[in-house]
Amino acid sequence: MAHHQMGKTAEARDWLDKAGKRVAELRKEAPNVNSQDGLALKTPPWNEILTLELSLREAEQLLKNTGK
Repeated sequence: MAHHQMGKTAEARDWLDKAGKRVAELRKEAPNVNSQDGLALKTPPWNEILTLELSLREAEQLLKNTGK
């Protein structure tokens, strides 16, 4: 949304796409625990993923209403 406010719509769309892909990955990983270098890494709790999804929707609407 910061890129959008600076008038960098194309860059805002690129970051929105990246964020959307990451949120989709988090949804798939949510019930799993991953291991890396002997450390147990958990995905964010469901309420944090929900917050990310809501922020993503808000950004999508903002760019959609700006035009193409």
